[in-house]
Amino acid sequence: MSEVAIRRAAPSGAQAQNALRAYYDDIISRYYQRPAESAEVDAVMKERSHDELLLPPHGLLLVACRRESVLGCVGLRILGDIGEVTRLHVTTPLEVTASDLGCSPRSRRKLVT
Repeated sequence: MSEVAIRRAAPSGAQAQNALRAYYDDIISRYYQRPAESAEVDAVMKERSHDELLLPPHGLLLVACRRESVLGCVGLRILGDIGEVTRLHVTTPLEVTASDLGCSPRSRRKLVT
């Protein structure tokens, strides 16, 4: 199993767009209790394309990847002295080990999300 890389990403970047598209697809599907239509996801992506709240100094977006596959994302909005977690999405099923995440050999154990 290859390592999982977690990187800061601009919301307009290709990997971030893939991760956010999966996030919105999941949200729309859960809300309407049916598979999201591509046009619905496109509309939300267009509406949110200028999301400056996920750019410094207001926040950031992290994208998790294994090789070239996007595994998920999480946003953090900075609100004064606190941070708000937003746009958390992980593809399922995702199975990683502690070593994939860079944990020390002592703390290696299987993690399943």
